[in-house]
Amino acid sequence: MTMPDHDGKGHLEREMRPLKGVKDNYHKTVLTLDRFGMGSDEGIGVVNVIDWLLGRPSKR
Repeated sequence: MTMPDHDGKGHLEREMRPLKGVKDNYHKTVLTLDRFGMGSDEGIGVVNVIDWLLGRPSKR
C-alpha cells in the first residue's frame, strides 16, 4: 500500500514506473481506490478496484 503524495500525482507515477520498465506483451493493470486518473498510460490500464471487483467495464 502506498500513501499519496501532497500533489496527488506522485503515487501513481511511483506505481507505474516499474510496470513501464517491463517490456513484454502481457496486459498490465494498476488497481486504485481513486476515481480520477482512470484510463491508460503507455498501455498500462488504471482501473478503480471496486469497478474491477464488480466486473464493471473500465472507462478507457
